Amino acid sequence: MKPRVTITINRHTLRYVDRLVGKRGASRSEVVESFIRESWQRQREAALARRAKQFFAEPEPETETEEREDWMRASLETLKLDR
Repeated sequence: MKPRVTITINRHTLRYVDRLVGKRGASRSEVVESFIRESWQRQREAALARRAKQFFAEPEPETETEEREDWMRASLETLKLDR
């Protein structure tokens, strides 16, 4: 069972939630939970994108470059064998 929570929102937001309830055939709780879950997912994706951008902004050490090139060659050879 989910915990019960009471929130206070302005009437315009509530009207919007109620319109979505009608369109989706869902409860208010389901609509609000869906929004929160989607917002949380976007935040996690944005954090991952920031970390990836930071990681790839740093110069690659020579040993990493060599290993990446080795893997690329091995992958291309595997693709040739699969044809």
